[in-house]
Amino acid sequence: MLSIRDILCKDVLAQEIYQCYCRTFPPDERRDEGQFFSLFVNEKVEVLSIHHKDAIVGYLIIWHLQDFVFLEHFEIFSHFRGQGLGSEVLQLLKNEYRHIVLESEPDSLSKIAKKRIEFYQRNSFRIIDENYIQPPYSKDKNALPLFLLANFSDADKAVIKENIYTVVYNQDKKSLT
Repeated sequence: MLSIRDILCKDVLAQEIYQCYCRTFPPDERRDEGQFFSLFVNEKVEVLSIHHKDAIVGYLIIWHLQDFVFLEHFEIFSHFRGQGLGSEVLQLLKNEYRHIVLESEPDSLSKIAKKRIEFYQRNSFRIIDENYIQPPYSKDKNALPLFLLANFSDADKAVIKENIYTVVYNQDKKSLT
């Protein structure tokens, strides 16, 4: 049975998740340690662990924004992949949240990126912006060209992007143009 649970900042699991996060995501795609742990006190954010049987199999970082949730990071640990757990997690999220938005690397980047896009598409997500730019997490990091995906068809990408940029990435409206 799969379950998703809140992680508390003081929980040992929070540090373990941060270490996995650093191993999985390149520096430009992740927050530094202080930024990561500040998520635990942000009322718009949930940092969640994914459990299957007796094991922790991954984690999620979810932002509750205007009319949707933004899945900032989602990882099923490599040794648990290929078992349908990722699809099961997305189904649980879709049962809980009507509108979900996420970022993913362009499918032209690598075979893994292509497989990831196909995975999201099999799970009812569609690309709503192929020219989306993820703002840098800090001045010493780079902006990234990514795809923006959503599981709903009436997605207003301008509103979605403004919400993500201003709330998640702390960009002012002037920097969005």
